[in-house]
Amino acid sequence: MKKFLLILACTFLAAIIFTGCAEDSDNAKSDKNVQLIRNSAMDMYPEVPIGKAFDKFFSEGKWSPFSEGDSVIVEFVGRYKGINGKVPVKIQFTIADNKFELSYADMHGVAFDREERVLFLGTILDKYKPK
Repeated sequence: MKKFLLILACTFLAAIIFTGCAEDSDNAKSDKNVQLIRNSAMDMYPEVPIGKAFDKFFSEGKWSPFSEGDSVIVEFVGRYKGINGKVPVKIQFTIADNKFELSYADMHGVAFDREERVLFLGTILDKYKPK
């Protein structure tokens, strides 16, 4: 079982880098950054828009962009319905050159390591069923 999880984690780690294109519009730069993430898909799940998967998986979801040094970060905060009720979740993507990567995730304030982030994102995207 441990070997299977390691293989699964390695597969997801290979797909951490995401690509996508934001639509040209008159929206502010921050809105374009949020739309870049929401409208894009992970390479292993090309048919699953990240925004739609997050909308289905979480409640009370909010997206917001901010700058940190030279980086643009798009942050998602929402609630995951767990065994003990709704648990707060924070997920961040770092954008560079119209590409982005999953850079941070926590649940109830407990940060995930890189492997846990990738596995959690894979779970979210895997649960989404396109219509």
